[in-house]
Amino acid sequence: MQQTKFPVCPSLNRSLEGQRIVIIGGTSGFGMATAEAASAEGATVIVASSKKASVARALAELPAGAEGHVLEITQESAVRDFFSTIGEFDHLAVTAGESLDLGEFATVDLEKARRFFEVRFWGAVAAAKYAAKRIKTTGSIILTNGIIGLRPQKGWVIAAGICGALEAVTRPK
Repeated sequence: MQQTKFPVCPSLNRSLEGQRIVIIGGTSGFGMATAEAASAEGATVIVASSKKASVARALAELPAGAEGHVLEITQESAVRDFFSTIGEFDHLAVTAGESLDLGEFATVDLEKARRFFEVRFWGAVAAAKYAAKRIKTTGSIILTNGIIGLRPQKGWVIAAGICGALEAVTRPK
């Protein structure tokens, strides 16, 4: 029998009870729903958003013990500092993102497109990079981008490109 070169994975703990989950973009939409669901399953959630008012609103809705932080995910030093202050945790979900006005490609506002890419791509890469130093070995990292890569439509060229770029950067070699 041939020996595998990869160690056997420890059994997965399917319970969120007592786990700490970091959700960047966790103050609205999919991120807030994730924070609420994880809290309901017994996890302590740490939500982060670029907007102070969004963090305050989320903390008012989440159970006691939830943490909230203002974080500008496009600034590498801010992401590094954020992860150096929150301590060890079990899981990271990056759901941060801005809406991109989707329309004719010829009329795309390049400054808005650049900002969209910085949040959805570079922000996610920075978060994964600095999370790796703090996440438990049994933890996970989830980078979301919706279905834009699977169902690109007219005007979604920039957004769909992010899906491919994230896959290329995060795929194991």
